[in-house]
Amino acid sequence: MGNEDDLQRCIVRLNVASSQGTGFFVAPNRILTFAHVVKCAKDNSVQVFWKIGNQNYTAKVMESYEDPVDLALLQLDEDCLHHPCVELDDTEPNTNDDLYIFGYPKGNGVDYSQGDSASFKYEGISFKKDIILYKLKQGQVISGFSGSPLLNLRTGKVCGIVHLSRDEGSDLGGRAVSAQVIVQQFPEIALLNQQFHQPKPKGDNPFEYGSPVSPQRFYGRKREILEIKNRIGAISPQCVNLVGLRRNGKTSLLRYIRERISKFCSPEQKPLVVALDLTSGNFHTPKGIIEGLR
Repeated sequence: MGNEDDLQRCIVRLNVASSQGTGFFVAPNRILTFAHVVKCAKDNSVQVFWKIGNQNYTAKVMESYEDPVDLALLQLDEDCLHHPCVELDDTEPNTNDDLYIFGYPKGNGVDYSQGDSASFKYEGISFKKDIILYKLKQGQVISGFSGSPLLNLRTGKVCGIVHLSRDEGSDLGGRAVSAQVIVQQFPEIALLNQQFHQPKPKGDNPFEYGSPVSPQRFYGRKREILEIKNRIGAISPQCVNLVGLRRNGKTSLLRYIRERISKFCSPEQKPLVVALDLTSGNFHTPKGIIEGLR
């Protein structure tokens, strides 16, 4: 996923009645938080504020688990919202890994409704009724941070979700539910999260820029093909220059001509296609071009 700025783009503020907490995008239009953060909502909507878009939305609680799991999954009512998602990592952090959170704490005389950060060191595993928690030190967890994703700065991925404070009045640290528990409780969401962060295979879409597409997948350019055919396939062949902006298909068209030359020239012409890449220094002199043709 990346760094602290990337994490903040995935985080939302949740408001239910008079309570406030934090959640984050874990899959398209899906928000993960703790059940106790949205407990008062019941069948009502949860107010969602996304700071990056500076917009307010609503969401419904789709799934909820009681303590000690204490996780809840929300679905946005706005299906067309485009947003990033955190990248989950269900492996345990290394001891003393640097960890970072961002959330919307409010309560006990503090109000950071526009966002607040905190950092920690990873101390080790903790258990609460067989639920794996990560123990954090050298940081302060206050009310409202519940539901904040825990970013491992070494991996750039989210390894858990902040749950408990060890002391709200000091930097004693806190505890977080591990991403391993998240994956176990929401296997479908874990799969969606994985799919969201899978790199797109190159070359699947002929309309994406990148390597030139094969003739079998070349579409359009009918007018250009006809004009080229009328020039290089004429009784007296003419020169042709292809001019255009970068990444708009010139190389794909050249490949189409080379591999479908019979569509452009008659057999009597006995066409011979020679491809010279003039960006190569080998062909920057007349001698080099002649050698390339030879």
